[in-house]
This record gives sequence, C-alpha cells and structure tokens, in this order.
Amino acid sequence: MTMTAADIDQIKHTIIAALRTYQQEGYGDPDQRPRDIHDLATNGGDQISMDDEGIEELCQMLNFGDLEIKEVVKDFLPEPALGSPLEEAVAEIRTEYFEILEREYTPGSLDEIVGFEFQLDGLPEGLTTRGSRYAAWCVNLQGILHMDWGLGFYEVVDFTQNHGVYIEQNDLNFVSEVFEFLNNEFGTLTPEITEHTPETTLHRLLTEQFAISVYYKLPESQRDPVQREAFVEMLAPRVSKIVDDLIRWIEGKSTS
Repeated sequence: MTMTAADIDQIKHTIIAALRTYQQEGYGDPDQRPRDIHDLATNGGDQISMDDEGIEELCQMLNFGDLEIKEVVKDFLPEPALGSPLEEAVAEIRTEYFEILEREYTPGSLDEIVGFEFQLDGLPEGLTTRGSRYAAWCVNLQGILHMDWGLGFYEVVDFTQNHGVYIEQNDLNFVSEVFEFLNNEFGTLTPEITEHTPETTLHRLLTEQFAISVYYKLPESQRDPVQREAFVEMLAPRVSKIVDDLIRWIEGKSTS
C-alpha cells in the first residue's frame, strides 16, 4: 500500500478524532478508564499513560505538523493482498535481483580485500587504496542511494565484483563523501563482520535499495514521490527475509 497525501490526511484526522473522544470520556484520568483501555494506554503497565495535558499536546502536534504521521501509522499498514500490485512488484524485483547476482557476481567471503580506486580530473595519477568487499558493497549502495552516482543495482553488483570501488569523476567531493561515509559507519575500510541484522549497514542499505526498486516497479498511479521515504520504511520489515537471502547468496551460503 502506497499512501497518498489524502490517505495521510484521513489517517491524521481519524487519530485526532479518537484522541478527542478519549478526552471527552475523561480517560486522561486513569481512574476513569475501563481496564482494557487502561491496559492499552499503559502498554500493559509498562508505560506511564498521558494525562489530559499530554493528550492535548499530542493533538496539537498532529494538527500543526510537528509529528510526522508516517511514524504513527507505519506499523499498522495492511499486508499486501495476494495478487496485489505491491506483492507482484516485490516478487518481480526479487527475481530480478537474484538473476543479476547469478549472472554477474561470484559468491564469496565479504572479508576479501579489494581495490578502492578513484580517477579524478586534474590529478596526474589515480588514488588507490584497499578495503574489504563488505565495505565496497556498502560504499556502492550508499553511492546510488545518497550520493547521486546515477547507478542501478546491476552497476553496484558489476562494480563490486570487478573493481571493488571504482569512481571516475571530476570532483574531489566524491572522494570526501566516500571516506566520510566509511568513517562514520565503520572508522575503517575493513570493518569486522558479525551477523547481519536489519540494523547493520549492508542489510540496511540493501533493504533501502530493494524497496526503492519496488516503488518504481509499481504503476505510476500508485506512486507518490512525496511519500517515497514513508513507503521505504513501510516495506522494509516486509522484505527483510528477502534481503537476508540476498546477503546469504552473496556470501555463498545459499542459493535463490
């Protein structure tokens, strides 16, 4: 499900209406609440519930845009129905990504050391260093997602396989962006790899790239550019298992 601006507005006002009803019933006072409502408000006693002042502040935050609605509703979006455009798009991108890997990539250890090469206008020689293939995957994904490299998943796989990291540009900023990213994420070009979880860098970036590919596979009428970030957040937990499988394939631990 891709939420349009109208969907967001509808959800926001439904939540506000529910909060106002909560206020009118006097449920800001814990003693006035039915037990089941109190359990919900306190998460079974794990949280201190909001009083009337807190509820009023929450309503105002929703009304005036100080609280992004995507953070409130993203966990409650319905699963895609069987045969839905979203489900079909996920299946198509999964097949596409595995086919690219099978054609263009040789599975193996992400600890392998590979080249990092930068060819820049104005320099008599290229800049070269070495880092792990794990770092190369992360740099190349970060490049297409957040550094305007203008590549796609095929190019990420091809570069990571055949070059590690290879950048041919006329701007030194491309070098600084790469090393700033590596420093912020790892502090090294050979990060230690433990287990892969949705919070680790490769898993997170591959999930983002996969979700964006799904987004652009959807019919144009179902895409809202303003909501692309919210779509990625919504889809991420639903494709986590696919990303797990992709990483296992990359490491040579399973097949598609």
